[in-house]
Formats: sequence, C-alpha cells, structure tokens
Amino acid sequence: MFDCGLRVGEDLALRWSRVDFKHCIISIDTIRIYNSEVKVNDIGLKDMMLDTPKTTKSIRKIPLTDCAYDALPDLFKQTHPNEIIKLNRSDIDLNDFIFIKPTGKFHGYPLAITSAQVAMPRICDRAGIPRLNVHGCRHTYGVRLREAGVDINDIQDLMGHVDSETTKLYAEITPKIKEDAVKKRKKRQALKNKARLDCYYLIDVVISTFLLNFRSIHNRLRTPLRNNGDHHVIDQLQFLIV
Repeated sequence: MFDCGLRVGEDLALRWSRVDFKHCIISIDTIRIYNSEVKVNDIGLKDMMLDTPKTTKSIRKIPLTDCAYDALPDLFKQTHPNEIIKLNRSDIDLNDFIFIKPTGKFHGYPLAITSAQVAMPRICDRAGIPRLNVHGCRHTYGVRLREAGVDINDIQDLMGHVDSETTKLYAEITPKIKEDAVKKRKKRQALKNKARLDCYYLIDVVISTFLLNFRSIHNRLRTPLRNNGDHHVIDQLQFLIV
C-alpha cells in the first residue's frame, strides 16, 4: 500500500496473475467486499466476497516501484513453501492470492481485513514509525507522489479517484514541496548567474581579440599613413577604443 497506493479491498483481492513483472505493472480489476463477508464456510472461515470495482476509474494499471518489485518474489517464497489448503469452489484459486496466511491451520487462505488491522500497529512499531491505520498507507502514497512533483491528474489516475476533489487533498503544499521549490529556484538563479558571467567573458574575449587585431593592422599601416600625413586618424581612433 505504501508503494502502490491500493485500497484495502484491492490489496486483499490482489493476485499473482495480475502482476506483470516483465513490464513492472500491477493490474487492479477485482476487490474484496470484506464488510459483506459474514457467511462461515465448511473449513470454519468466512467466505470471500469478490467483485469488480464500482467505477471504471478504479480499474487501472499501477507501475511497480523497485521496492515492490523486489519484495513480491520474496513474499511468494515465504508464503508458498508447501502445498496450501484447497477450496471446493472451482472459481477461486487460493494459490493465486498474494496476501495469504503464511502459517498455521489455515495456511494459504487469504488474509481478512481484521488481520491487516491488527498487524498494522505492530509493523509500525517494528519499523520505528508513527502508528498508521491501514488506509493511512494509501494516503502516504498520495503525499509522496505529490512531493515527487507528480501532476494532480496523474495522481487521480494512479489512485483511482472518481472525483478530482478527492485528489485535491494532495494539492496542499507540504514543507517538503516548499523546500524543493526553494532549491529549484536557487538552482535556476545560479544557472542564470553563470550564463551572465559566460556572456560577459565572451564579450571581453571579442573586444580583446578586436583590439589585438586592430593594433596589428595599425602597426602595418603606420608607415604609409605617416607618409600620407594621415597617421593621426589611426592614433585618435585607437585612443578612443582603449
């Protein structure tokens, strides 16, 4: 959720078949309706409720960050060391779900929302960061996109917002954005100053080269001009230029 900004229901329904490692993309086309999961099945767990997203905006493709790209294969090795439990329902392949119970009696069964909610404070404590609720990870993703300079419309597409007003939450200028803006302004000013100095240097070189060439021509023509009585014209012109 930190790296892809998925909703909780999108995370719980995420499957390996939706991960394109070749093009580094995750396809979001299914959600878990965890609030409706109340019926207990034969193995003693609540039946999963899967559905397509309510809006077309929620059906999207999200680029994988380097962190997510490296972490997913490791997660697969941790959660698939042995054969997992099977369901009688032919329309659900538990092997395809990414976030499953790694051990225990129900190893291989997809995580429930309560498991994620209970685990979140523990994960934050271990990472040494302030405690967040699960949805806070998605919000952090949006803030990081904004701080990286991503356009608001692109943030809307990546997060699957239908209403642009929701995305405008991330339009607020954070201290990080202010700091980056000041750094960019200083960098642009430094480039302008350098360009100005380069221009002055070029003008100085041109004038110096002209004067050197002028003196050379003057020295060559001094004798014949003096014979003609016009040498004072060159002397006066050279005085004015210097």
